[in-house]
Amino acid sequence: MRAITRLRVALAGLALLLVAGVVSQAGGSERETDSTSSSTKAMIGLVPWQEDQLLGERGSDYRYVIVRDVLPSTRQRLAALVEQNPKTRVLLYTDAAFMVHDRTDPRACDYWPFNGDGADFCTATKRHEGWFLHRGPARPGEPAKARRLISSSYPSIWAADIGDPGYRRRWIKNTLRRLRGERPGGTRVRVAGVYMDDINMVPGHGMDGRISEYTDDAYRAAAVGFAAQTARTLARHGFMTMANVGLDVHDPAQRAGLLEVAAAAVTIHREYFVRYGTGSPAFASPPADRGNDWLTELELFEQVQATGAGYVGLVYGGSARRGAEYEIAHYARATFLLGWDGHSPSALAFRTTDESNPKEFGSWQTEIGTPIEPRTQVGDRQAYTRRYTGGIAVVNADPTQSQFFFLDRGYRTRSGLCLSAIELPPASGAAMPSCVI
Repeated sequence: MRAITRLRVALAGLALLLVAGVVSQAGGSERETDSTSSSTKAMIGLVPWQEDQLLGERGSDYRYVIVRDVLPSTRQRLAALVEQNPKTRVLLYTDAAFMVHDRTDPRACDYWPFNGDGADFCTATKRHEGWFLHRGPARPGEPAKARRLISSSYPSIWAADIGDPGYRRRWIKNTLRRLRGERPGGTRVRVAGVYMDDINMVPGHGMDGRISEYTDDAYRAAAVGFAAQTARTLARHGFMTMANVGLDVHDPAQRAGLLEVAAAAVTIHREYFVRYGTGSPAFASPPADRGNDWLTELELFEQVQATGAGYVGLVYGGSARRGAEYEIAHYARATFLLGWDGHSPSALAFRTTDESNPKEFGSWQTEIGTPIEPRTQVGDRQAYTRRYTGGIAVVNADPTQSQFFFLDRGYRTRSGLCLSAIELPPASGAAMPSCVI
């Protein structure tokens, strides 16, 4: 998740991603479940510029609030949100694998620690060249500073050596200081833990195969080790850890690495749940066009939960009020319900592009209880149903063919009809409550 890359923008205000669902108690160092609750109410994601709407809400069902910056100008409102919603977990955004520095801005060094990283670029560049990653091989006489790697997509972020013991220690120390509310940059707001960006199972950002210090496989091992060490240390101090993990879901070694991260008591955050971005085709099985494999991603969700970890899926979308985006949101919601184990602290987010609230999606507010059976395949294509205590989730993930579903009883559709059979077009889904007779 990279909502802000320019440092001036990063300082402009409070950037939030909200995920709602079955809430669990905030704080604590042990894995938690939601076995005392039967709610499957909306898992809701809000884009970073919706803080005014968010901070005005009371009694929310938000499971997680991911905060990029806690500045003096927004600290009081965020503290009020935490007080009014004690079961909502507030997490502090911090990049793990990159340090932020805009070479075009002479004031860039003044922005730390409100620029979204855990170690200060300006301190590193003066004293700790080993905290950076470098391209290789070096040319004769070329200084290490000239070989530092930056992201191919975000020129203001500089690749950090997440395997370096000194970098790890400083990153954890700085993050703990902020989580506890200590200076510099302390939140002084009760937070549940940290959201780590860029825990990637392949270097990415144009760095694959180019890192002097690591092969791609060794980099993956360093990323897993960083996440595990951070989670263990923060847990001892009563904080949780969530990691945004990037990988090729078809690579067995990368999948195994992600599950190692999950097994270290790290909640897994996955971007591109059911599609890559606004306007791109929905994932299907078998994949259509350039889409990903819907079934492989769903199985990964289930495997993460089997380790005891939570899973947060993020869908990049458009407006909640537009037809195609509305259907994608329903597809994502029903897919999530096929995979949710009924008790893990998992959730789903949908980031709109027009600042609209995904509560307008309607079915994201549909209450259907908890699952009472595994997902069941219908026919010989990738179509599934899953019954819940108060309803059913139905998905047709076939990329080209519609699917007819005969249901065990009557369920209420979005149009208000009570039906015992429905037809779903390709790459679509529905979450429907049981009809009350």
